[in-house]
Amino acid sequence: MRSCGTVVAGGASYNVKVEEGSVDCATARRVMASFLASDVSPGGWRCFTTPQAYWAAGCGTAKVVVKAYGPIRNGLVRLAVAHFSLRYPAAWYVESAEAGQNRPGGRLHSQIADLADRRTLVRADLRLSAPGPVPGGTPRQYLARAAAPLVAATSRRPGYRLLGLERTSFEGNPALRWRFLVGAVHVDETFFTDQGANLWTLTLQAPATRYTALSPLLATVRRSFRIG
Repeated sequence: MRSCGTVVAGGASYNVKVEEGSVDCATARRVMASFLASDVSPGGWRCFTTPQAYWAAGCGTAKVVVKAYGPIRNGLVRLAVAHFSLRYPAAWYVESAEAGQNRPGGRLHSQIADLADRRTLVRADLRLSAPGPVPGGTPRQYLARAAAPLVAATSRRPGYRLLGLERTSFEGNPALRWRFLVGAVHVDETFFTDQGANLWTLTLQAPATRYTALSPLLATVRRSFRIG
């Protein structure tokens, strides 16, 4: 997949990506702009729109597939589901919202990603526990045991570099914050429990080369997270 910048059609902006095959970006943008503006496939191309919310249209030949993602929106919007809420950039796309098994012992997964580069995202993973006290000791001991296998496995990946691993609090609950680089991605993960002894992992990440520029936005998303 190769990003080819943006095009404007009907007053809206779209990210253009070459999904398959090889074509220069100028051609990819020209084809998508023409189709989005006219709803007519350019010569030699077959184009179509889609009901999916995260990409608007696609054009292809026998060897090439180009897609337009968007329209790009500005500002922050709110996601509110059964167990949490947060605010995220309107240009990002909700890829999953509490997908999984909503029962004691089940896991729910939510992910919102930047359409321009899906390495930039926020993810909330929830492991539901049965009502009652945190199993096996204090909440901090429970957190340490739960996080240890993931930290150990990730630390063996090529390009891993630890940036910080510290005890903290989040939403008024004991938490463990883990920051690291893996490959070309900067990851910030927070493990915490809630009053129902559920185990949460909140992940924010972005390409390492863009993390400094994106960190104020990611911090805003993190601060907006609310349980319930």
